[in-house]
Amino acid sequence: MSEYVAELGQELLRSITRVETLINETGDVVLIRDTYNNILDINLKNVDELFGYNVEELLKKPGSIRYADVEEYEHIEQMIKKNMHITHYKTQIISKDNKLVDVHLSLLPLKDSQGKNIGRVEIYKDISLISTLERELKESYEKLNTAYVTLKELDHIKSEFIDIIAHELRTPLTAIIGYNDLLELNRDKNLTDNQKQYLQVIRRHAHELNKLVTDMLDVSSIETKQISLAIEPIEISEIVYDVLNKLEPLATERQLNITYEISDDLPIIRIDKHKISQTFFNLISNAIKYNIDNGKITITIEYRESKLYVEITDTGIGIPSYQLPEIFNPFYMGDASLTRETGKTGIGLYVAKGNVEIHGGSIGVESVEGLGSVFHFTLPVNKKL
Repeated sequence: MSEYVAELGQELLRSITRVETLINETGDVVLIRDTYNNILDINLKNVDELFGYNVEELLKKPGSIRYADVEEYEHIEQMIKKNMHITHYKTQIISKDNKLVDVHLSLLPLKDSQGKNIGRVEIYKDISLISTLERELKESYEKLNTAYVTLKELDHIKSEFIDIIAHELRTPLTAIIGYNDLLELNRDKNLTDNQKQYLQVIRRHAHELNKLVTDMLDVSSIETKQISLAIEPIEISEIVYDVLNKLEPLATERQLNITYEISDDLPIIRIDKHKISQTFFNLISNAIKYNIDNGKITITIEYRESKLYVEITDTGIGIPSYQLPEIFNPFYMGDASLTRETGKTGIGLYVAKGNVEIHGGSIGVESVEGLGSVFHFTLPVNKKL
């Protein structure tokens, strides 16, 4: 019997040793108090770092652990009196050198075999680093949010400015185009060859500027989400042929070979003819501008899965991979030298994207620099707009 008791005693000692080892190895400060608030035991690790006191000082003065908030301390005292089990209660303590330390406090009541309260275990976890990171993260978020609000305001101002400028330009442009048309009606009677040529130059540039004004107004409409659609049933091939007819002189000048592969079984689609024409015009004119001389452009349209699939492939200069994520952003210019050569404004692709998406479709691009690009978009056939 005595051997059995001795064995149990040894096992108990081993268990106590294991528990003490675990407590001492943890990064938290663990202390045990009796019902009179005396500290009976405390693990040795991190005590100085957390409280600023050494173990002997805490054992002699158990009231050395102070809380920053008096009301919060009284609340904690009430929870202690009620023998409540508390886990990760966030609070602040005051160290010996009067520094505030953020901690998670856990309280575990201790009871004897009869269930009588005999004390408690207090566990203090230093969360100063976490709290610092949380504060820094909050400050960064507030700065980011302030910057976002500022950018939104600037974006709104920019949209208003574009809208005002575009409307102000439209009136004189309409007059210039109108008077130019009147002069051209009588050019065979009263104008010299040089004057006729000047009229053609005026007409071409006025129409280019008029298209830019239209695109600027469309940008404003897209950004303010005030797009109105004039929906009608259309054969998509009709739009393609009309756009190609308008762009034929530019393609001929570059000696480009334009082919199209349009399925015979394409259904009638309900769309805004002007906006989808504008999309084709912007994409095909880009394929012409950024192509090589004697290059090729292929337009493919298929119908599958209740959608029209459009691809415009060119053998042009291609787009650098780092530019692809930005290519549909408003006013994105890309290569500055190409911008000057082609008169690029950074509006066309953004407008094309807005026109497609307002119809419930999607648009994208694949490109290899030096080999060419493939712009593609879809249009749902049966979607109600």
